[in-house]
Amino acid sequence: MLANGDSSSSTLVLDKSWETLWEDLMSLYTAEGKDFYFLGPIVTQSIPGTAEGISPFIVIDGQQRLTTLTLLLAVQTT
Repeated sequence: MLANGDSSSSTLVLDKSWETLWEDLMSLYTAEGKDFYFLGPIVTQSIPGTAEGISPFIVIDGQQRLTTLTLLLAVQTT
Protein backbone atom coordinates (compact mmCIF):
# COMPACT_ATOMS: atom_id res chain seq x y z
CA MET A 1 0.00 0.00 0.00
CA LEU A 2 1.26 3.47 -0.76
CA ALA A 3 1.92 6.08 1.92
CA ASN A 4 -1.41 7.78 1.25
CA GLY A 5 -3.26 4.49 1.86
CA ASP A 6 -4.75 4.31 -1.63
CA SER A 7 -4.94 0.58 -2.37
CA SER A 8 -6.03 1.13 -6.00
CA SER A 9 -2.81 3.07 -6.67
CA SER A 10 -0.88 0.30 -4.96
CA THR A 11 -2.45 -2.25 -7.28
CA LEU A 12 -1.42 -0.18 -10.28
CA VAL A 13 2.18 -0.05 -9.04
CA LEU A 14 2.23 -3.81 -8.43
CA ASP A 15 0.67 -4.53 -11.82
CA LYS A 16 3.26 -2.35 -13.56
CA SER A 17 6.13 -3.93 -11.59
CA TRP A 18 4.93 -7.44 -12.45
CA GLU A 19 4.45 -6.50 -16.09
CA THR A 20 7.95 -5.04 -16.30
CA LEU A 21 9.52 -8.12 -14.68
CA TRP A 22 7.59 -10.47 -16.98
CA GLU A 23 8.53 -8.52 -20.13
CA ASP A 24 12.19 -8.47 -19.08
CA LEU A 25 12.21 -12.22 -18.41
CA MET A 26 10.47 -12.97 -21.70
CA SER A 27 12.98 -10.85 -23.62
CA LEU A 28 15.78 -12.85 -21.99
CA TYR A 29 14.04 -16.10 -22.87
CA THR A 30 13.58 -15.12 -26.51
CA ALA A 31 17.17 -13.78 -26.69
CA GLU A 32 16.01 -10.27 -27.51
CA GLY A 33 17.70 -8.79 -24.46
CA LYS A 34 20.92 -9.01 -22.56
CA ASP A 35 22.50 -12.22 -21.34
CA PHE A 36 21.76 -11.32 -17.71
CA TYR A 37 19.16 -9.67 -15.53
CA PHE A 38 19.94 -7.75 -12.33
CA LEU A 39 17.32 -8.46 -9.68
CA GLY A 40 18.92 -6.34 -7.00
CA PRO A 41 20.76 -7.44 -3.89
CA ILE A 42 19.74 -10.30 -1.66
CA VAL A 43 21.27 -9.79 1.78
CA THR A 44 21.75 -12.78 4.05
CA GLN A 45 23.33 -13.49 7.42
CA SER A 46 24.77 -16.83 8.40
CA ILE A 47 23.58 -18.61 11.50
CA PRO A 48 26.01 -20.78 13.48
CA GLY A 49 26.25 -24.22 11.91
CA THR A 50 24.27 -27.23 13.00
CA ALA A 51 25.61 -30.52 14.30
CA GLU A 52 25.45 -31.88 10.73
CA GLY A 53 27.84 -29.15 9.56
CA ILE A 54 25.16 -27.20 7.68
CA SER A 55 25.44 -23.42 7.92
CA PRO A 56 21.94 -21.97 7.39
CA PHE A 57 21.35 -18.38 6.34
CA ILE A 58 18.54 -15.97 7.12
CA VAL A 59 17.37 -13.52 4.48
CA ILE A 60 17.62 -9.91 5.66
CA ASP A 61 16.69 -8.19 2.40
CA GLY A 62 15.29 -9.65 -0.80
CA GLN A 63 12.43 -11.78 0.55
CA GLN A 64 9.93 -10.42 -1.98
CA ARG A 65 12.27 -11.08 -4.92
CA LEU A 66 12.92 -14.64 -3.75
CA THR A 67 9.20 -15.28 -3.21
CA THR A 68 8.26 -13.86 -6.62
CA LEU A 69 10.85 -15.98 -8.41
CA THR A 70 9.88 -19.09 -6.44
CA LEU A 71 6.23 -18.63 -7.44
CA LEU A 72 7.20 -17.94 -11.04
CA LEU A 73 9.30 -21.12 -11.19
CA ALA A 74 6.55 -23.13 -9.50
CA VAL A 75 4.05 -22.02 -12.13
CA GLN A 76 6.48 -22.88 -14.92
CA THR A 77 6.85 -26.45 -13.67
CA THR A 78 3.10 -27.15 -13.67
